Amino acid sequence: MKREIDLKLLKVIHTLVNTGSVTEAARKLQQSAGNISYQLGKARELTGAYLFIRSRNGMKPDSTALELSQRYQQFIERNINGSDLFPYPQRNTLNINTFSLLEMMLANNICNNKSPDKLFRYIFNSYMSNPDERLQRLRNKDIDIDIGNKLPADEAIITVKLFTSDVYVLVGNKNVPVDSSLSMQELRSFQYTICSSNLDYYSDSIEGALRTSQFIQSRKVAVVSGSIINMVSLCANSRYIMLIPNNFAPMLEKNFPVKCMPLPPELDIRYDCYMHYSAQLEKNSWLLKSIHDSITSMHFYNPQYEII
Repeated sequence: MKREIDLKLLKVIHTLVNTGSVTEAARKLQQSAGNISYQLGKARELTGAYLFIRSRNGMKPDSTALELSQRYQQFIERNINGSDLFPYPQRNTLNINTFSLLEMMLANNICNNKSPDKLFRYIFNSYMSNPDERLQRLRNKDIDIDIGNKLPADEAIITVKLFTSDVYVLVGNKNVPVDSSLSMQELRSFQYTICSSNLDYYSDSIEGALRTSQFIQSRKVAVVSGSIINMVSLCANSRYIMLIPNNFAPMLEKNFPVKCMPLPPELDIRYDCYMHYSAQLEKNSWLLKSIHDSITSMHFYNPQYEII
């Protein structure tokens, strides 16, 4: 292998190894596909190796390409604070798929982050709730982080449980009962807003699961929306109510004229929230630290919010 190969070419090879596509590599590097192909040809000439073979599943790297990709990764990790040309590995955006409550919480805390070391532009994609599509977007690296209901097990995807929350009832301030509690009879008398992409609510006991299922199925549903934030706004200005994980109560009560109230003792409803990301990100310790810092910044709204 000749010594003339430079860091820019290594970066192209590394990106092609991770994406398996000239088009996707061009998009990530903000170059044309023709320029990526030209640089790949130059790298082949310098190394004397073919580097990639076109297959039905995309560009398949050979052993030389994998070795060069690994060298680039090691260089970046060693020089993350010392290189002027490539201060961070090949990205300035972080793509997130999550529902609107978590998007609001994360966005608020990112904006209130006083740290001058802001590595990314955070891109919140239109929320996709279908588990198969969420997994596929993670595998294709269209999404870096997915936060929401737990996805099916996949060897290429890391799953981290973020929190468990009791589920409360959210009502507009004008509709809060005098004694600040709701009975089962009162709950059944209200009309509800529900989200088209349902959160996975559950109960810890067989009896509780049965009561929870019966209650959820028997609710009088008035409005179905794709945005939980829109539903919160509607409840704040009407007599409609909704179920909500209590971890979001401080943020919602701060920004909307609403009150989050505990369910009657007959109901024991809970919600688990999970974060998912590609197993390949395990190699990028700096990226995982940035993700962790973004998630733990949610203490800004709720000091009792616990990252598990």
